[in-house]
Amino acid sequence: MEDINLNVLLPLAAEVPGYGDLARSLAEGGERGAVAAGAARPFLIAALHRELDIPMLVITPRPEEARHLHDQLAAWGAAPLLFPEPDSLPYEGLASDPATVQQRLGALHRLLSGDRPLVVASSHAAARKTLDPQAFRKGVHVIRQGDRLDIEATLARWVESGCEWAHMVELPGSFSRRGGIIDIFSPSGDLPARIELFGDEVASIRRFDPGTQRSVGLVDSMTVVPAAEEPATASLLEYLPTGALLVLEQPAEVRHELEELDAESRGMRRERVARGELDGDAPVPYHTWEELSQRMQRIGKQLALWDWREGSTVLPFAPAMEYGGRLEPFIADVKRMLKKRDRRIVIVSHQARRLTELLEEQDIIAPALGRLERVPPPGSVSLVQGSLGCGWDTGSTALFTDYEIFGFTKKLRRQQRYPVRRWGSLSDLVVGDHVVHVEHGIARFAGTEMKTVGQSQREYLVLEYAHGDRLYVPGDQVDRVGRYVGSSGAPPALSRLGTQEWARAKRRVKQAAGELAKELRALYAEREVIPGFAFSADAPWLQELEASFPYIETPDQARAVVEIKGDMERARPMDRLVCGDVGYGKTEVALRAAFKAVLDGTQVAVLVPTTVLAQ
Repeated sequence: MEDINLNVLLPLAAEVPGYGDLARSLAEGGERGAVAAGAARPFLIAALHRELDIPMLVITPRPEEARHLHDQLAAWGAAPLLFPEPDSLPYEGLASDPATVQQRLGALHRLLSGDRPLVVASSHAAARKTLDPQAFRKGVHVIRQGDRLDIEATLARWVESGCEWAHMVELPGSFSRRGGIIDIFSPSGDLPARIELFGDEVASIRRFDPGTQRSVGLVDSMTVVPAAEEPATASLLEYLPTGALLVLEQPAEVRHELEELDAESRGMRRERVARGELDGDAPVPYHTWEELSQRMQRIGKQLALWDWREGSTVLPFAPAMEYGGRLEPFIADVKRMLKKRDRRIVIVSHQARRLTELLEEQDIIAPALGRLERVPPPGSVSLVQGSLGCGWDTGSTALFTDYEIFGFTKKLRRQQRYPVRRWGSLSDLVVGDHVVHVEHGIARFAGTEMKTVGQSQREYLVLEYAHGDRLYVPGDQVDRVGRYVGSSGAPPALSRLGTQEWARAKRRVKQAAGELAKELRALYAEREVIPGFAFSADAPWLQELEASFPYIETPDQARAVVEIKGDMERARPMDRLVCGDVGYGKTEVALRAAFKAVLDGTQVAVLVPTTVLAQ
């Protein structure tokens, strides 16, 4: 994915009639309403955040709109923070993914830290209750090199704030201790930290990669924030500092979404209470629209963005003309606009190089740029390599994207940042299924139980081991458990807790894997001296095929494509395995290699496991 930054265009907002009055009114305080085309709202919000230089919270009606707005704001250089909704509905009793919890707590920390962040949340995310701001502040722990730590008190403090002990620190909110070394992954950081102690003094603090456990650099200090939102009694709105701006996109739709959430959650609550799964006096884990509205009244600066509403400031952003892949009319219109000398044209496209060639054929010089360095002058065309949602036209500036030119725009494929759980929800397991815990071995799944921890209820997996031993696994640690897969149909023997049995089994497997690795190394040493077929460099047709894929390439995809093409262009036998989760783009990587091979006159066979997939 190309990272673009269009922030140099934000000053152009001053040319839009009505924008100046709107910005001044919001700076002075009060509530305003504005009508702006949906495609232009990311530009408008980013421009207001840059000019007002205050904390901002934007609430959208639905989660997908919040994620889309977050991605678009990033393209405008606003460095937004996404405050996501929990992964389950109220009363479902399922734990949220650690990455979701980290994003929520990280955004709360930024709002309390005195920064001026731009936070985006859906109505569902804003409605879900969270930790009280005072309790959050109390749980923040700053550790600096040279500090003296009472180790036992420090670990107890972390546990009280929601952190949990782990054998290996891989997920946010976990910590471990090995003698004078403490690993801690704070939800406010992108990487965990390794604190090395000399006695009770902090000798060094290093960030490390949770996947490889290798150090990536020294830091002078680190901040540990609460790792849980319980007890959840407050709202996101209570974290907004004085002078912050609240932006509501389509307030009527926000209200409708929250009323639907309330109705659905009330029904689920009644069912669980009737089944005895929930205490009838259990607190409500979300705020209703009426409750949020009361809290909004305490916020001095508010902006409501509408598609249309009388009495609001109308910002004249018109949708850009759509061409649906008809390039000749598009280029003809570009030439016509340039003749007026008073309009600037900005094109953001994933096929920027192709458009550069087509424009040059019409004597329009517009090289494909990685980023804009300054505001383009009137009467010019600027072509930026990248992806943006939709374009708009203010009369003086016309912004076009792939959506207007080709009829589609590449989407961002969501990446899982932390270890993926082996199943989507606890309901996928059946009592009696055999499972494997990475640290304790083979067990039998015995169902789930709700247990009260501190002031909140949590759901646990119950695993039965040999001799009747039981292990309770918190719902947010199910990534440590996998379904048992055996080579025969016979049930496996259960492991024994408190013994070295499982550790010995893992050592035997590790030794066998080492022997296999030696054999593979010898095989690949032979391949290095055997000549093979070297494919040609990328042809224009391959570049056009790559541009047609609907998703923006993830960093892992891009790296795999580069490595595979490098293998193919070497005169050595090639054998490469590409692994990835379902839906993360392995087929797109394979099609590039297949097409590259076909262009050099070779045959390609594609084998898939099912007839449906082949079709």
